Amino acid sequence: MRVEVLYLIVAAVFAHLVSIGLYALAYAWMAQHPELGSLSGETTGSAGDFFYFSVACYTTLGFGEIFAIGPIRIVAALEGLNGLVLITWSASFAYAATSGLWDREGG
Repeated sequence: MRVEVLYLIVAAVFAHLVSIGLYALAYAWMAQHPELGSLSGETTGSAGDFFYFSVACYTTLGFGEIFAIGPIRIVAALEGLNGLVLITWSASFAYAATSGLWDREGG
């Protein structure tokens, strides 16, 4: 059963990374359309910058050296809310899936 727990955690992390990547693609697309806003600060406009910004928003770490300007800020705020909900849901699901596991296995 503990292998299933490992699979569950790996799947959750993978799903979060996919979500972060999709937001990063949205930021990159929005940056190509100036009327939608842009990222500013210590950014070169690389894929890594968009991914880093997306991770900072999704995990609600906050903005640092890269920040949003214009309407793109709304997407960044919604990503923070989405990340908060999905991360806590993943933790709750993992807890529910493994509740009683340690008692059943004697550990």
